[in-house]
Amino acid sequence: TNSEVTLTHVHNAGLLLSDDSGIGTTQLQFGDDGTFIAQASDSNLEVSADGSLIVDTPVVDFEDDGVILKFGDDSKITLTHAHNTGLTLASELASTPVFEIKNTNNGGNAGILKFNNTEGGNDGADGDDLGSIQFWGNDDGTPSAQQYAGILAEISDASSGAEGGKLSLQVAEHDGTVTTGLLLQDGNADGEIDVTIGAGANSLTSVAGDLFVTGIPRLETASITPSGGTTTITPTTPIIFIDLSGASLSNGSAGFHEFEMATSAATDGDVVHIIVTAVSSSISVIFSNASGGDGNILCSGNPFGGGKALGIGAGANSLGAAFTLVYVGSASKWAVVGANGIAAF
Repeated sequence: TNSEVTLTHVHNAGLLLSDDSGIGTTQLQFGDDGTFIAQASDSNLEVSADGSLIVDTPVVDFEDDGVILKFGDDSKITLTHAHNTGLTLASELASTPVFEIKNTNNGGNAGILKFNNTEGGNDGADGDDLGSIQFWGNDDGTPSAQQYAGILAEISDASSGAEGGKLSLQVAEHDGTVTTGLLLQDGNADGEIDVTIGAGANSLTSVAGDLFVTGIPRLETASITPSGGTTTITPTTPIIFIDLSGASLSNGSAGFHEFEMATSAATDGDVVHIIVTAVSSSISVIFSNASGGDGNILCSGNPFGGGKALGIGAGANSLGAAFTLVYVGSASKWAVVGANGIAAF
């Protein structure tokens, strides 16, 4: 009655609903005063309903880059569009945000987080990425962002009828490089999955409790073929095969070929198995060195001075001789814990 609300035609634009009390009071109401559209503040439009807001359309188009959806009375949880990248769910509260996939059906099944690389309808190829989960945080420098861990799924074999996958569990190692530490990959037969643990020869795999192996353990091997009078064995594999057929006599230990175990790269508890695969008919082997020492074997040393030493006799009876050594860090020596066909001189 007081004309406090007006509907004004705006040339070449439309109609303007307003009143003389200022922004935030004029409403376009539907049904009752609990459901309305209003200008909440300058450049902000409020859609309010005392029940629910139903959007019945096949497409909702947010045309601007960087659109932010805010949740809660204090807008502490936000979902932000990153241009040509995706969406960022963010919160400044502790231990948030939490993204939960919840299934309330009493049927024994659950929700699915599904990554699907369709290659635009084209064929997949070996090595194609299928999906990745990455874990990022700051370092203590500038600080700068750093990926510390990740899970990567790939196609191992895209051949139709022989499809195989590859899953890598990764962490940043030493210099920030993200490297696979646990790899599950399609094998070469139905029902087979190959697993690789660790990265690099210095990787350490610890097992808490018992390790139960149902198949035959396969250990990496190396072969040594001595050709001179002395040989230094530097273990890089758990099993070493030794061919003595080309060994010659040492100048330092007359009548023997000298072996010495390297200690520079050894770690307390290292285990190595040494097996003789070929022998010399006339030359025996002794763990010693030019000064008459023990060849870094934990024993009384210097057999030429009345001590004991580890040796391998000449002749066919030493074929297949084997012994196991364990590195004792406190003594900087290798201890013999088991032997077959080995002579103690």
